[in-house]
Amino acid sequence: MTFRKKRLQHTKLAIVYHKKKIALVITSVLLCMSFFVFCTDNSWRDAEGMTKNIMRQIDDICTMENVTEVAELVAVIYDEGASSLTIGGRTISNLRLLTSISDIFTGISFCFIVLTFFMSFMNVREQEITSEELVKKIALFTAAIVTVFFAQDICLGIANIGTGIAQKIEGVITDTSSTEIQLLIEELKQSVYEACQSEEDGWMSGLFEFMTALGIYLQLLIPSFAMWIVSVIIHVICWSRALEIVILSTFAPLAFADATDIDHSFGKGSASRFVKNMLALSLSGAIIIFIMALCSNVSLVVLKDCLLRSSSGDALEQFLKGTKDIVILGFAQAGLVLKAQSIAKTLCGVG
Repeated sequence: MTFRKKRLQHTKLAIVYHKKKIALVITSVLLCMSFFVFCTDNSWRDAEGMTKNIMRQIDDICTMENVTEVAELVAVIYDEGASSLTIGGRTISNLRLLTSISDIFTGISFCFIVLTFFMSFMNVREQEITSEELVKKIALFTAAIVTVFFAQDICLGIANIGTGIAQKIEGVITDTSSTEIQLLIEELKQSVYEACQSEEDGWMSGLFEFMTALGIYLQLLIPSFAMWIVSVIIHVICWSRALEIVILSTFAPLAFADATDIDHSFGKGSASRFVKNMLALSLSGAIIIFIMALCSNVSLVVLKDCLLRSSSGDALEQFLKGTKDIVILGFAQAGLVLKAQSIAKTLCGVG
């Protein structure tokens, strides 16, 4: 403890002794940084340095997540002719790994189906099997063989249907989208740009602009970081969903292996439950796009409410007060995206 106290005292003495040099260095750094924040013209598009970073923060907070970008993330497109699979906007042309693993489980499922089919006749004891039951067993056996060998194609085909629905919704949103929100954001950016300008000339102008921009930047730092977290959550969910579709389609033959069970009515066997789950997983992409569009429209209302109140005050001040509502809406959006798959399961009747 004595050593630490002495070391602390020496540090304090060194700071006191060199305080003039330290103050000179800090002032020089601030002056040098201020030269990178000069505003040359009268438009926010010409902003540099810290002011330009504020413009990026405003974009992060106001525009939320781009619907078109999310539509690419949820897209799972299988092109049988080209033997390619597109997930998250990336195309995989070499499907050897997926097809090899699928072939392995296709063979296992085929053996299980044949074994189950012949074992079912051993359960017939006292009474002979009727011709109707025999025909039904043979029909289920044939259907099971076909679905097992085409299980991967069936699942990826279901994924293609979900992607098509999501693209339809995204197309409607794009066609009906308004530029009003962009005009409001540009108005806000211009207000920030003007707030950072100084009436004086010279290096004092640059210093004033830097200090003003730094204050605004610090106020927007937490909201922009929060919206970055929302963006990360949405991207993780979309990528997880796409990869889950690929995994389920690869191991799909196992799910159809009990299709020969005559005692399972439709909707109760594992094969029918699997198909419903695939439909729900595919439909969840369209639900995610709808959630993004809905929250984007609500954010427009919130942003308009913030900026239109600027008639009685500064637009920047009103925006800073309204960032809480925008961040809350962003996390609500992320929460709904998290629940998209459970919503889809409810719609598809999956318990």
